[in-house]
Order: sequence, then structure tokens, then C-alpha cells
Amino acid sequence: DGPTENLLEPSKKISKEDFILLKVIGRGSFGKVYLVRKKDTGIAYAMKILKKDQLVKKNLLVKT
Repeated sequence: DGPTENLLEPSKKISKEDFILLKVIGRGSFGKVYLVRKKDTGIAYAMKILKKDQLVKKNLLVKT
């Protein structure tokens, strides 16, 4: 759960800690989709958080 590539600003990394989780807006067999708000800009986004162990078990890690 470390920083990930920021496609809009490649020099900056983003992580889950940059967002405030507001509520769950969807559920699936591999994780949940949250409504989140970015702390520095206040812009709302949807964030999908996947269960990595489930993806590995079903051999789907490469597809995600």
C-alpha cells in the first residue's frame, strides 16, 4: 500500500493517505469502491481498493 505513479504529475507520488474515505459506493468479489476526497484539493474521486490475496488466488493479478 505504498505510493503509486501519478499520471497527471509524474514527479509526485500519491497514496491512500492523500485521501479521506467518505463512504462505500460499490462492492465486488475482489474489493470495494469508495467515494473519497483528496485532502489537498478537495476534489471527489472514486477509489477502488482490491484484495490482492484474492487476485493472486484466482491468478488475476496480471490483469489488474
